[in-house]
Amino acid sequence: MLLPLALGLPLLLSEGCGKGSAPVQAPASAPADTSGGSSTAPPTSGGGSSTAPTSGGTTTTAPASRKVTLQWNPNPPDNLAGYKVYYREDSPSAPFTGTGATQGSSPVDVSNQTTAVISGLETGHTYYFAVTAYNSAGEESPYSNIVSAP
Repeated sequence: MLLPLALGLPLLLSEGCGKGSAPVQAPASAPADTSGGSSTAPPTSGGGSSTAPTSGGTTTTAPASRKVTLQWNPNPPDNLAGYKVYYREDSPSAPFTGTGATQGSSPVDVSNQTTAVISGLETGHTYYFAVTAYNSAGEESPYSNIVSAP
């Protein structure tokens, strides 16, 4: 049985820019950090990107990032197992196959939470989001309303 996402109960969006520091990727030749930590660069004034020297003396530039907070009303609990957040850059058309968010590629499983923060999104792009509900058999509802963050 497919679960209808609580239609008429809109998916809401609020947006914030990542202030402070932007993530920096290590060069391909650098060993992967398996400690669970992350590398960040100090903020810069202007340009929308941050730079930081790497251990090899080169400089890596990372685009400034932003985060989006999505919120929706819960679905009725009939066999509800959770929700998935779908996102896509620069197009409101399905399939929502976004990549690059800190939380992972689309869809992002948020368990039974009714709020999700999707971060690590590049500035200068419009992102489109939709949510589905799924049951314990893995069946998903259709997409909720689609919201965008310019």
